[in-house]
Amino acid sequence: MKSVLWDKLGALLTFAFGLVAALAWNGAIIAVFKEVFGTAENITAMIIYAVIVTVVAVLVIIWVAKIVKRTKEEPPAAATKECPYCITDIPLKATRCPNCTSELPK
Repeated sequence: MKSVLWDKLGALLTFAFGLVAALAWNGAIIAVFKEVFGTAENITAMIIYAVIVTVVAVLVIIWVAKIVKRTKEEPPAAATKECPYCITDIPLKATRCPNCTSELPK
């Protein structure tokens, strides 16, 4: 229960700081477009701005989703086990250790 709470809190804080950063960048990008196109009321400039911001946002979301997926993937199951008698790695299906020839428990 406690970890779920921290996960949710972390997500909310991430969203909040992301929103603040997005608003700051929004102002900066609008200022750049005012310099390039003259005014922010120019419909062409606003459409170009919207398209650029959308493309960047989609690319960042895809990138972050790949990172999250990679971190949540579980490692592959072990292909070997350890012999309890000689501590040698042996295949999972082995019934006898090839090193010490001991019969393995099932």
